[in-house]
Amino acid sequence: MALPPLFGLIEKIMTGATASTAGASGRVPAPAAGAQTRYLRGDGTWNTPTNTTYNVATQSANGLLSASDKTKIDGIASGAEVNQNAFGNVVVGATTIAADGKTDTLTLVAGANVTLTPDAGADKITITAKDTTCTAASAAPKAPGTGAVGTSEKYAREDHVHPLQTTVSGNAGTATKLATARSVFGQSFNGSADVSGALSKVSSIEMSGVPESAAHGGFIDFHFAGSTSDYTSRIIEERSGQLSVVQGGVTGVIESLISSKKTLTGYYKFSSGLIVQWGTALGDTTAKNVTMPTAFTNLNSYHVLAVYDSNIYVATGGHIATDQYSGSVFRLSSLPYNVHWFAIGF
Repeated sequence: MALPPLFGLIEKIMTGATASTAGASGRVPAPAAGAQTRYLRGDGTWNTPTNTTYNVATQSANGLLSASDKTKIDGIASGAEVNQNAFGNVVVGATTIAADGKTDTLTLVAGANVTLTPDAGADKITITAKDTTCTAASAAPKAPGTGAVGTSEKYAREDHVHPLQTTVSGNAGTATKLATARSVFGQSFNGSADVSGALSKVSSIEMSGVPESAAHGGFIDFHFAGSTSDYTSRIIEERSGQLSVVQGGVTGVIESLISSKKTLTGYYKFSSGLIVQWGTALGDTTAKNVTMPTAFTNLNSYHVLAVYDSNIYVATGGHIATDQYSGSVFRLSSLPYNVHWFAIGF
């Protein structure tokens, strides 16, 4: 027999919930045949349970812990912290310096003009580099003064000019004579006055300066009684091994020439250009040309005197006979005896 309803509730089936409506209580709906493994869901239906089989976990998906991961976890020491970032390689230019171990040491070495200052307490290294780039100086060189090392790191240009040294110090600034006098050719010299007096202790005097003229060698001038003229007497080297004395110009020169030359044929040319020549021509029955030791440059300014048999023949213009050839040749008429001649001119 059927049982009576209990207050109208026995007959009512539960109402399942939806996403927006709550369900109502009632009798559980009867499961169908074959739904023995299903479960009653909140919407009032019998459903198959969700698959509870899980894969091994990855870095992007949850899953079950693998055996190898479990081993790693067991190897972590108690109190371990997350690793900090570190470099295993240091690249310097084209060279890579790789760490040889987990606790390898990198050593820093200071090169030229570089200073490394370590601070172990503050865990830091200060690197100081000295600038070796030279800069040209822009200021003028300092005036002369007391020597100093200086601090400027600039260099001086090759065309720089130092100020003129206008002042000196010490003995050099006030000295008027040598601290110790010296002897110059027998005369004491301390720098306070010119040297004068007779020469002594002189082994030789060599003259190789400016010659008296283009045709002569060196010369020595004398100034009698302090004369201010060019010279009162002069000794001239005529040529190698021959000297002549000039006394106050032309005066006394002829005698000096004849005595110093002691040659049958010769000449002398004064600094004024005046030329004196002499010689001997052998007698001949025919007229002949006589060549003088040197040439007169002015054909119309010299005279020739010839002495023969106590007779003196004078010719103007460079000829004894009637012919004139050049400044170095005159023509001598036929004479049977030797002739001594003397010529003077420019």
